[in-house]
Amino acid sequence: MTNGVMKSPLHRVTTNVDKMRVSIAVLTEPDPEQEIGPVDSLVDEDRPKLYKTVKNYSYFNYVCFQKGVVAIDAMKM
Repeated sequence: MTNGVMKSPLHRVTTNVDKMRVSIAVLTEPDPEQEIGPVDSLVDEDRPKLYKTVKNYSYFNYVCFQKGVVAIDAMKM
């Protein structure tokens, strides 16, 4: 959605031999009928659209996973 302006941080875990690690998964998913893609205000002549617009992202992500492909890479123009 940010057209590459913001980058996702790498997930890193540091182990601690004295404390048990707790992880909490938080998942959100857009509505299947919702199209997602770069926000129009972040696309211009200097920064062209880098990603396709996709509808039903969860299905798209599932199909990519089955193929061994990262969904965000499959969305690149």
